[in-house]
Amino acid sequence: MIKTNYATSKKIIQQFSETPGFFIVGPIKTSSGYINPIYPESRRTFSYPERLQVVLDEISKFLKKQKIKYDIICGGATCGIMLSSPLAMQLGVKQLYVRQHAKKAGMKFAVEGAYKKGERVVLIDDATASGIHKVDFINNLRKVGLKVEWVIVPLSRNRNLEFDNAWVKKAKVKYQSFGDLHDIRKYSYKNGFITEEAYNIIGWYTDYPLDWFEDKEKWKYYLKYKRMKKKSISGV
Repeated sequence: MIKTNYATSKKIIQQFSETPGFFIVGPIKTSSGYINPIYPESRRTFSYPERLQVVLDEISKFLKKQKIKYDIICGGATCGIMLSSPLAMQLGVKQLYVRQHAKKAGMKFAVEGAYKKGERVVLIDDATASGIHKVDFINNLRKVGLKVEWVIVPLSRNRNLEFDNAWVKKAKVKYQSFGDLHDIRKYSYKNGFITEEAYNIIGWYTDYPLDWFEDKEKWKYYLKYKRMKKKSISGV
């Protein structure tokens, strides 16, 4: 198992868990092709300025505490831009954004913004699952001569799952997330935001994202959950 040191943020976990509409009952097929039974819509948290500010402050404190040196804050398109742009303004530094693939029209850039070769970039994104998109972002930044040492996200799927962390070694970066779906489901269940059934189902997906739904008993449990009246604050 890949060992990575994480600074868990109770404040960020709280902001996500208490966001109205954060949980969406699926199943929903993710961009990586996984079947997610109860989808965490993290972008909705960033829509609220007071919640977004908490997340930005936690990232800023981490950058300062770790004494991370950087010239540019870069967002992963598209969702990461919701974080990277206000963060760069708060820190008073330049900002970029990077696409997974170069644009097919116009200047056909994968990296957008003003930069010089050799400048140090902190890559910011909204969340991480298998990290496939992160590797593409990092490669595109390095192709234009930028240095990427750190990747920071507020939320990951499972910070202890080897499958979800393998990309970090491949990309040769340092990685920080402030919480994962286990943290979210524990806080949410404890505070009445989700039912016990939802707590169980989110746990199955978090630990077995590739094949949880192939277990007939788990799938039957999930279908029963979808039909029930959800007696929780969020209705999930």
